[in-house]
Amino acid sequence: MRRVIFKFLEIENFMRNYIFALLMLVFFSCGSDVDIVTYKVVRGDSIEERTSQRFELKGENFGPQNRFGQLIDISIVNGAKIVQDNKSEYAFWRLEGEDDLISFQVIGEGPNEVENADFVKMVNNIKSSNELIFFDYSRKSLNSVSISPNSGFKKYSDIPDQYWGRMQSAVNISDSLIAITGLFDETKFMVFNGNNQQEAWRSVYANSFSTELSEEERLEVAPRSIEYNEKNDMIVLSNPSVNSIDLFSVNGSLVKMYSFDEFENLTTESIFSPDFFYYYGVKTQENLVYGLYLGVERKTIDLQDLFLSSTRPELHIYNLLTDDLLRYRLDRVVNACVIDANNNVVYCIDEDNEDQPLVKYEISEIF
Repeated sequence: MRRVIFKFLEIENFMRNYIFALLMLVFFSCGSDVDIVTYKVVRGDSIEERTSQRFELKGENFGPQNRFGQLIDISIVNGAKIVQDNKSEYAFWRLEGEDDLISFQVIGEGPNEVENADFVKMVNNIKSSNELIFFDYSRKSLNSVSISPNSGFKKYSDIPDQYWGRMQSAVNISDSLIAITGLFDETKFMVFNGNNQQEAWRSVYANSFSTELSEEERLEVAPRSIEYNEKNDMIVLSNPSVNSIDLFSVNGSLVKMYSFDEFENLTTESIFSPDFFYYYGVKTQENLVYGLYLGVERKTIDLQDLFLSSTRPELHIYNLLTDDLLRYRLDRVVNACVIDANNNVVYCIDEDNEDQPLVKYEISEIF
């Protein structure tokens, strides 16, 4: 039958061939929901516009059922999948295989316990190490903990008191140097020495907007998340109210910005209003920086409305070497993800599945 159809097409006129071509285009587009959007690679005064096509991903829930409290983040430490739980007696779980769990880092008020998992953030991990490094807002410190059973943390470094009240996150960039970001209107991040608690240097303030911002507006767009890419020696900054991911050298100079689609939070009158929600859960590893992207008004992020709507986050994966962008629209709302590049798998936390919250997506290739 297929041979008959193609033989028939060969003898038909131009119009019939044209219609066939259109049908084939629709056929091959089906399931990928073709959507091509412009993004920008900004380097100083240079702005390069590129396009990226979106593809669909369908996930599969896996792992233990009815074992977790409420998962809020996921990471990979030396090949092991680690999840953070803010409603359990332990802050972290290590997933062994598909169903077995190992708990570590007790929640409590003891000397080697964390007071509240809501105020803990996994921030960086040393390659080939079994140590998980996390930022503890309550104790004002970076800590490290072995991912072995029932482990308690040891302090990695205190955060100087003068930064508290304004800082949002911290990350280790060497054995002694710590980078922090927060509500600072004059800099994007600063680096201090954890051994002597002295500030080492500050980054330049790079304005990613076409107009100058007031001090109040600068605070609104100040980074809320900071990550460190060890392979490329870069600092990665993001804020859900801004539609870009900023990359700096460790010494504080701007390398480039990835800006996706249009920025709706700055009006034509140059007034900033955080009505739209963009990148969240931004992470970096090897030659990748990636994050979840919504690009919707915050008022629609009432979870009930979001679940009922057709809005789903996209996973954006940028190649730090080529600046190419892979875009995948996920089939559900997730609150965090991590990429296993060796196996081309993305692990996420399903926001709407309390019984079995882990979900995995298989990707054909990651660059």
